[in-house]
Formats: sequence, structure tokens, C-alpha cells
Amino acid sequence: MSLLDEKAVTPPQGAERANLQHFLERSTLETEITHTLVLDGNSIEVPTNVAQAVLDLLSRLSKGQSVLIGSVDEMLTTSQVGELLGISRNYVTQLVDRGDIPFEYRGTHRRIRLQDAIEYGNAARVARAKSLDEISKISKKAGLYAGDEF
Repeated sequence: MSLLDEKAVTPPQGAERANLQHFLERSTLETEITHTLVLDGNSIEVPTNVAQAVLDLLSRLSKGQSVLIGSVDEMLTTSQVGELLGISRNYVTQLVDRGDIPFEYRGTHRRIRLQDAIEYGNAARVARAKSLDEISKISKKAGLYAGDEF
């Protein structure tokens, strides 16, 4: 079973893309109100986070990026967390067993909340960036980067 029930969306071209870019230039979101989404004359009120997700999708498409849309279960298996974070299932199991990622048992199987997996991934990304910055400072100080700016 795949983590995402995937649907790929390719960006519009020509006039459709230009219209989308023009729309996005005029769009602003206020965080304390609901927003109206209208498709084919049908409208629905949506909260700000949903409107932001729609604008993010449209923004990526307007830049010529393809987008992958999918739904994710709230409680994930170790394999699904590995797929989400780009690491092996075995490594996820190690992280869970040493307490780096919270989990709960469903029968004999570990299940991890999506939010916990995302928080771990974000924290790991920040830690990696700090480590790489430190390595680059040390390397620059040692004269290993002649004139390279980073």
C-alpha cells in the first residue's frame, strides 16, 4: 500500500498559465475569515488553511511545476513514515524504539501520527542545515573554499 493515493497534475500552458499568474498576483488571504471557493458556478465557504492550500497548488502550477496531489492516513505504518521522510523502514523503527518519534501500538504493529512524522522530519531538516552551516564555516576558515560564497 502506497502512502499517497496519487494524482499528478501538469501545469497549464500559454494563456491559461498567464491568466493563473494574473489571478495569483491579485489574491490576498486574510487569516481570520472564511473564503469562498467557486467552481463551475458552485460556491463553498472554506477556512483559511484550505484557501492557502488551493493558492499554493495554483502558485506551483503557474510557475510551470507539476504537482502531485494525494491523501494521507492520519496513523501511518513505519513503512509509510519511511516513504514520507525518504528513509528506510528499519531506520524509522530504530527512531521509534529509541523515542525520537512518538508511536502507539495497534495490536502488535507500531503506528505513528502523521503530525509526529512531519515534526520529526522538519526538526531533522533544521538540524542537518545547522550541521552543514557549521561544516562550511569550518571549511572556509581552514581555507578549503577559495572565493566560494555560500
